[in-house]
Amino acid sequence: MFVQQLEFDHVAKVCLNEGGLNDVGDMSVAELRQAAEEQFGSIAGTVQDPDDESRTIGWKFQAEAKYDELPEEEDNSFTLETWVVLHSKQPVVRYFYAELGTESVSPAIVTTEVDNS
Repeated sequence: MFVQQLEFDHVAKVCLNEGGLNDVGDMSVAELRQAAEEQFGSIAGTVQDPDDESRTIGWKFQAEAKYDELPEEEDNSFTLETWVVLHSKQPVVRYFYAELGTESVSPAIVTTEVDNS
């Protein structure tokens, strides 16, 4: 089984980090949830499959955190929401590159598609 971790500023609704996939081997779902609660805080909800909302595919955890890069005199606290999403096998990622015309000076446009089948 593979686990993906995503982190959000819950109040600002901003994605802070899209973690990669970690192979957790033969850990049970119960062991994964317990380890995630110990690491990420209290459970705040579930993550639903965007293609089939009747399927629960992970959990949402919340904890108080602080931004490191803000001056100490500013309020740098926020609610960190961490999503832990379970994958039965490693997802396949496909890239679709756009070709740049000769008039363009910007970097290539990259579109990604994830195939979870």
